[in-house]
Amino acid sequence: MTAPGLVPLFTLLADLASRLAERYPNAPISRDTVQVYTELTLWDRYGITDESGPAIVTSRADVAAALEDLPLDGTQAEYAARIRLAMRGVAI
Repeated sequence: MTAPGLVPLFTLLADLASRLAERYPNAPISRDTVQVYTELTLWDRYGITDESGPAIVTSRADVAAALEDLPLDGTQAEYAARIRLAMRGVAI
């Protein structure tokens, strides 16, 4: 269940995976890339008017927790595929 005002985590992860797969898919993945694209994804869903609001802070933490155990190697497209597998409950 999603708290009022929060974008569902599934939606945020799907958006992030799409962004990674579509923009420079063959570029190496890095922690900085994931952080930048996560912020862009949050801005797309919440707007950029209140970056410290409770909903965006909670969503940022939820996305980070969901990605914590994913191997950070390969290309952006490969990392996007790992996100999509994790969203389906596949252990990576």
